[in-house]
Amino acid sequence: MNISVLGLVLGLLLLALPIYIIYAFDLRLMRRLLKSLAMMAVMVSAFGAITALLMTCNILWVNLLVGVALALLSSVVVVLRSGLRQRRLLLPVMAASVAPLLLVSLYVLLLVLSLKEPFDTRFFIPMLGLMVGMASGLIARALHAYYMGLAHHNELYYYLLGNGATHREAVHHFVRRGFQAALVPVMRQMSGMFLTTAPALMLGLVMSGVGVWTAALLEVVVLLAVTVYALTTFWLAILLSRRYAFDEYERLRPMKKGEAPVAPTSPVAPERVERMDREE
Repeated sequence: MNISVLGLVLGLLLLALPIYIIYAFDLRLMRRLLKSLAMMAVMVSAFGAITALLMTCNILWVNLLVGVALALLSSVVVVLRSGLRQRRLLLPVMAASVAPLLLVSLYVLLLVLSLKEPFDTRFFIPMLGLMVGMASGLIARALHAYYMGLAHHNELYYYLLGNGATHREAVHHFVRRGFQAALVPVMRQMSGMFLTTAPALMLGLVMSGVGVWTAALLEVVVLLAVTVYALTTFWLAILLSRRYAFDEYERLRPMKKGEAPVAPTSPVAPERVERMDREE
């Protein structure tokens, strides 16, 4: 399956309708559309050129180096999307993302797909790209829910610490909220597949000649692998970021730019936990 020059031109003609609607209804989005198209063209061209070069070389250590680079790049994206301070979270998220990304990807390629050469660029790099692209938003949501929950409901955290709870016990409620924030979008995607979201991976594999059932099973496996990667990275990130997010007295440091240090407010009773869950 190839796209000719004529096919490319005909494909670009599909832009005619969006451009006409923007112009006819004066949506004032033309500059934004052109900027988005230019950015997409640059990113797709760059990724395509790098992938083609990697497939030509197909060297083990180069593929591993690219995997580490993807994990580090995705960490930057995660911290930026979470809206939290880069200085406090960037290094912990980077350290937490490399091992889960490589291990979960190899688990799928080696044990699920039973590939004899799992580091082959044809399989290894696309798998890493799928994992990174689908999990970044989930990790960012989880980190945001965890740290903003601590900042907005710090009275519960300090109440538990003041009554003899360990740090792990005091943050348990907020860790749970972070896991919920990561899992809810995945469950929505699972329950709404074919109804509200299209199984893009499955349909792309079918168009490429892969069997229908193999493509369907791979869609499910990749989604589960992304979930495991996102949850593991979030869990490791909050463990590694403890020394950056809390001071020597277990007080939460500011996690947003311009935010004042978080100080304990009024005491809170444990009965408020369920009400806080409903509010969030």
